[in-house]
Amino acid sequence: MNLLLHQYNIILEQLPKEAMYHLKNLEYSLRLENKDKYKEKIPYLIEKIKQVGVK
Repeated sequence: MNLLLHQYNIILEQLPKEAMYHLKNLEYSLRLENKDKYKEKIPYLIEKIKQVGVK
């Protein structure tokens, strides 16, 4: 997960508490990435984390 966040220039330590919900979902989706349903959610969750992180 850290590598993925790094690729999108998301710094974990700088994210607000509001982003934790999306981080937990991202972690879950990455664990179940072999299922299409979860693989499709990853880009969406990255965008949500970016949106919440920009304040």
